[in-house]
Amino acid sequence: MTAAKPITDDKFTRLVAGIPIPTPSPRSFGIFITIFAVMAGLLLAYLPGYRQALIKKERAAVESHVAPYGQALSATVFEKAGIVYGVTAFAKSNRDIPANSEMFNRFASGLIPRDKSIVTIGISPGGVILNIYPPSSKSLGLDLLHDRRPDVRRDVAKTIQARKAMIAGPVLHASGKTVMVIRDPIFNENGSFWGITNVAFDKELLIQGSGIDELDKTLDIGVKEQAGDNLDMDKTIFARDPVIVTVAVPGETWLIGARPKQGWEGAIKADYWSFAAGGLGLIFVLATLMTGAIDRQNILVRAVARRTAELAEKNDIISNTFNGTVNALASFAEHKDPYTVGHERHVVQIAMAVAEKMDMPKERREGLRIAAALHDVGKMYVPMEILSKPGKLSDLELSMIKVHPTYSHEVLKEIDFPWPVAEIVLQHHERMDGSGYPQGLKGEDILLEARILAVADVIEAMASHRPYRSASTLNKALAEIKKNRGLLYDAAVVDATLAVFKQGFKLTER
Repeated sequence: MTAAKPITDDKFTRLVAGIPIPTPSPRSFGIFITIFAVMAGLLLAYLPGYRQALIKKERAAVESHVAPYGQALSATVFEKAGIVYGVTAFAKSNRDIPANSEMFNRFASGLIPRDKSIVTIGISPGGVILNIYPPSSKSLGLDLLHDRRPDVRRDVAKTIQARKAMIAGPVLHASGKTVMVIRDPIFNENGSFWGITNVAFDKELLIQGSGIDELDKTLDIGVKEQAGDNLDMDKTIFARDPVIVTVAVPGETWLIGARPKQGWEGAIKADYWSFAAGGLGLIFVLATLMTGAIDRQNILVRAVARRTAELAEKNDIISNTFNGTVNALASFAEHKDPYTVGHERHVVQIAMAVAEKMDMPKERREGLRIAAALHDVGKMYVPMEILSKPGKLSDLELSMIKVHPTYSHEVLKEIDFPWPVAEIVLQHHERMDGSGYPQGLKGEDILLEARILAVADVIEAMASHRPYRSASTLNKALAEIKKNRGLLYDAAVVDATLAVFKQGFKLTER
């Protein structure tokens, strides 16, 4: 029910006990005072909001604590209404019952032992009490519609007008007890008023018997009708900003008002001041540490600069080693096929220009660059006599060349690149319509890098000499990709490639 506890002074002391707090130099004391004052000002500006948050949390905790008791009270009252409905059923079945009926007395006497809160049970044809149990000469014959008590007359008329059971009270009963009365009107078949049944319940047993009196140990509690009449317990609670919990009862709504006995401010006092004191202590530590950090700033800046330079130098070494390894693999593949020397380098140039035109992120372009440089590394496993054979290749020889993307993938998949280099290389002979190899992938199933590499590879290959065919011109190569735009080659990649060459892109000489 109470708000969550912030760090207490003891916990705070243990928390900061292990922190080495430097002593600020005299020249830094002014800085310390400035930092402490600024941070303390921020804390003071925050505290009112924190106070409201604590109160809000305390109110929510009180409401969640009281709500089940409100539900229990509602269930208790509706359980009592069930007794009234039973009396109504008896009256409807015995409308011609005489006054002070022995049959009624036997019926009513069987109900009271079952519920100790029942004070009296009555049936009032035409609003006049003709049967009441326990028998009472004071109440017998009393006309409820013209009762001398204005509140009774009002409640009876309200029940008849509502045409349903309603609870009313508290009223002083003839027995001297304060009671709550549940009345249920009865109507004839033609809709005219026949009479009314009523059961009076001891107020204390009814309300407090639901368990709500347990709340009084820690909270100020009051119960009232929504219309305004106080029913039980603390009658001043609703003027003191309580939490309100609604309670449904027959024909009415009751309200439970609750607040801590020490008030909202008192309930949060310990948490509020613990937070404020802990905050000031933390500000002191932070201000001290920050002042010491300023004293050491120049040393730290120089150390960071030196370490940054060392890391940059090591990074350059690693990068150069990595690029050298990639170039060595590419060079090895090129020298296996002397007719394609420089092919990988030109494919890299075209692919990089197209990727940049398509606004591919720089980090992703680096993966494409490596894939382009190594895309034919699998040709190491193709016999040189096939690679260098003049004239047209046989179907078998062509199939052996077509397996080189798979060989390349097998070599590169064992290297832990930060990009999907092996997959890009495996897919660089796939085509948008699924006619490519080795997997027959289509459209978006092909990586964008592989789609760019496919176009760059075709342009460079068509514009270069091969043993089995002479070189075409660059214009023919560009016409080929334009012709098959969207069919074999990605439309966006083709558009970017044509734009790059139109803007004057040229390959560097081998």
